[in-house]
Amino acid sequence: MSGKVTAAQSRFLESYVELLGELEDVYAYVSECYIKGDVDIGDRLLRDVMKGMLPYHPENMTVVSIFGDDAEAMQVLGKFHGAVLQAVEVEQRFADGEGTGERMRFLHEVLVRRYQSWRVIVEKKKSEWESSGE
Repeated sequence: MSGKVTAAQSRFLESYVELLGELEDVYAYVSECYIKGDVDIGDRLLRDVMKGMLPYHPENMTVVSIFGDDAEAMQVLGKFHGAVLQAVEVEQRFADGEGTGERMRFLHEVLVRRYQSWRVIVEKKKSEWESSGE
């Protein structure tokens, strides 16, 4: 039974790493939208993509089964998930007339930084599993 669970965890981690990798392009495009003044497009894209990240929260059973024994990893995930929650509400967080400065600051100084910290942990775990043959 535990072999099947490990295989399921491995498949999950593989697809999760791919999903996290795709966020790089999303963040770059949202940033580009903000720079061009296409705030509505950037906000909608950020909101919709981040909604897709909501299931990967710190209480997700599969995530806990993989990272639950690593308190630091769970703390980093918690911070990233908090930023995801804020991104889902990007349109409410920033007033319509507000410039792109605050959005850019949130995107790059909060969301992307927390994302990068979490991605390093996830990729390290995947690498550890691959090298151990799990």
